[in-house]
Amino acid sequence: MRTRPETGYLNKKIETGGSTEVPRLQEAKLAKQLDYLFARSEFYQEKFTSARIRRKDYRHLHDLERFPFTTKDELRESQAVRPPLGKHIACTLMMSSAFTVQQGPRASQASSA
Repeated sequence: MRTRPETGYLNKKIETGGSTEVPRLQEAKLAKQLDYLFARSEFYQEKFTSARIRRKDYRHLHDLERFPFTTKDELRESQAVRPPLGKHIACTLMMSSAFTVQQGPRASQASSA
């Protein structure tokens, strides 16, 4: 991402915010993301339920200590159970069609670059 020429910042509010403002912004953004996951992701609904985590259990950043980690193996298993995108997807396939996955350069291409 590039900085904005007029300000020199990508997000001035976050990049110049104080020690109380930045955590408040982070908490608000994470709360919004959790609302989205709790409403739309079967994977995270199951994961949080098994860990006895409810949406109201998150209010502040320090509450994340109770939330379970997600591992790559869990995501791989989710994808194997429900291909192509897995149970952890939080949108419809139609919504995800705007995204494409591209593989990186092949070894033969990378070595000639």
